[in-house]
Amino acid sequence: MKRVIVFDLDGTLISTMEGFADIAADLIHKTFSTPLEKARQDYIDTSGIAFCNQLEVLFPNHEKNKSVSDEFERRKMIHFFDEKPHPKVIESLLQLKNNGLKLAISSNNYHHVVNEYADRHFEDLFDLALGYEKDFAKGDPHFGKICDVLRTNNDEMIFVADSLSDLRLAKKCNVEFIGVEGIFSTQDFRNIDQEVRVLKQLWDLPEYLQN
Repeated sequence: MKRVIVFDLDGTLISTMEGFADIAADLIHKTFSTPLEKARQDYIDTSGIAFCNQLEVLFPNHEKNKSVSDEFERRKMIHFFDEKPHPKVIESLLQLKNNGLKLAISSNNYHHVVNEYADRHFEDLFDLALGYEKDFAKGDPHFGKICDVLRTNNDEMIFVADSLSDLRLAKKCNVEFIGVEGIFSTQDFRNIDQEVRVLKQLWDLPEYLQN
């Protein structure tokens, strides 16, 4: 029996990933001379972790990583809080809450940003909202906190997210995973796990769980 549904934020609950990819591609292209199309694909391929860590994967120990990360965070925040969740997403979350499930956010957007966004656009729908801080990120740190606060365990959680990194994290932490199509297709997810469940739209989740 599942008691807690854990959601990624960007690209899962809200449609921000395409815009983030555009910003990242522009910065990577201009700073590191990576061809624009490849820069965008590199961002997508490493998504699911904080952008500062993505840069360390792509350009280990590069002296410009911090300044590029800071500029990315500055630019992405210009319109971030104007991005509202789709009404069907809100309806789906309400349905899940009414079915007695606890809801949490696990994001690698910064912790204070995640909490402010949740306060502005999700009101009291989420029982817990977690974001990235040093030594506190998606995976065991977040899942452990969720277990402590909501008095649950990994077997009672489902992690719903849109990136391949999130799928790998869920498998590593022995948390059930459901993918959402967006920057990755169903086939992309199934190249990692042929049995993984993938939704076309997030608002298909309540019906899927009921069935």
